[in-house]
Amino acid sequence: MVTTHAKLPESELFSNYEFFDHMFDEVFKAESPANEHYAKLLHTISGYSETEFSILNEYAKKSFLSRGITFATYSENPKGNERIFPFDLFPRIIASGEWTMLEKGLIQRNRAIN
Repeated sequence: MVTTHAKLPESELFSNYEFFDHMFDEVFKAESPANEHYAKLLHTISGYSETEFSILNEYAKKSFLSRGITFATYSENPKGNERIFPFDLFPRIIASGEWTMLEKGLIQRNRAIN
């Protein structure tokens, strides 16, 4: 079931955004326009059209490739196919409260592994 109860930024970039009742949305929430820690990013990104955002994304991919931020796969070609590391131009932001919990677990795990 699709719902459209949250207020999205007025932007071409979000004009086709859909909410699904059964799925967690880390950026937008029903009772307000966006999760607080995404506000500044959304303000910045909302100024881009879909075309401009696509151009920036392609530029980033070419930049990764030209700087060697790649890995090789050998299943299709014995000499290897060079691919860029997957990434998303729209970053995922971890709020400080969540990061504090993650940091404790990561430190603990690092100590256990070492």
